[in-house]
Amino acid sequence: MTLFHRAAVIEPGRTLERLARLCSLGAEHGCPPEARLAPDMFPLVEQAATAAHFPLRGAFPLAGRDVPEPEPNDDTLPGMADAVERSAAALATIGPKDLDLTREIAFEAGFAQHKLDGEAFLLRFILPNFHFHVAMTYAILRAQGVPVGKADFDGVHGYPPGFRFT
Repeated sequence: MTLFHRAAVIEPGRTLERLARLCSLGAEHGCPPEARLAPDMFPLVEQAATAAHFPLRGAFPLAGRDVPEPEPNDDTLPGMADAVERSAAALATIGPKDLDLTREIAFEAGFAQHKLDGEAFLLRFILPNFHFHVAMTYAILRAQGVPVGKADFDGVHGYPPGFRFT
């Protein structure tokens, strides 16, 4: 495994596992899939869907492969959890020798057109946007009263039952 394979595939795959779990927790607690933080932001299921697809938008071009089209989801949180797991499985097909960080990648960000070398594409565009949409998914769940915490978000933290910072 190389550092960039870890950054482009392994760690996003682990975060996708956390995202699928967040979607499942949202479903278990009856969080509405159309919930959003602000009126002009994507709703919960769109935040999760965007997060689920971002690692594919990074790793596949770096491997010289076409990005798989996202499968239509049923706009439910259990359906989104399944879609996230399918994205993780697709991402896992990219091996360390597949990535070429010297490859120039042309892409759109909003309405802007860009070209970056693979390393900058991964570090400046893919990873920040992936983590943004995962964080927005988490934030919407929290705002809707779903009892999720840092351990649910990153899978690293651990706290005793009932612990609160305030």
